[in-house]
Amino acid sequence: MYFNELNVAPQCYHCNINLSGNTQIFREKLIQKYGESAVEELDRIRHISTGWKRWDYMEKIEHYKTEVKKLNGGLDKAA
Repeated sequence: MYFNELNVAPQCYHCNINLSGNTQIFREKLIQKYGESAVEELDRIRHISTGWKRWDYMEKIEHYKTEVKKLNGGLDKAA
């Protein structure tokens, strides 16, 4: 679920750390944003093992590096 973009959203420190994600509110916000069916799909797939190998993760790393560069206007400020 870490790489499912529907399941990623910013949270304040208190909700994320102190309340362990504040899952009930997080779920409600996901439903507001994406709809009930999308959240039900996340529930369905959350226990399915990806079976990913090292190269799958390396591919994701490269993908998100590219996305960060796009967001930074082509400048990789994260590096």
